[in-house]
Amino acid sequence: MLVDKGLYMRSPHVIPVKETSFVESKKFMGGLFGDKRPLNVIEITNIYINLKRNALGKTIMVGFSQVAQSKEVGQFMTRGGYSSKTYKSIFGAP
Repeated sequence: MLVDKGLYMRSPHVIPVKETSFVESKKFMGGLFGDKRPLNVIEITNIYINLKRNALGKTIMVGFSQVAQSKEVGQFMTRGGYSSKTYKSIFGAP
């Protein structure tokens, strides 16, 4: 399967909770800069969508680099494809 080979990212699965909880402490936003805190569902969703968008952009750049008539444009698109690897490595994606 594509998931086993690392060619497809499965979407994150979050189990809904039965009761809601609200942020009551001002330390919640401090977790962005200081102590680590767990990610919330919206942050997980944004990271996942950005990784999918990055994969699509990489695919488009590779395609354009293969059909570009100008060598400079092809090299520019190839560099863009390589920069997507940096983004994936930051977030630990396969």
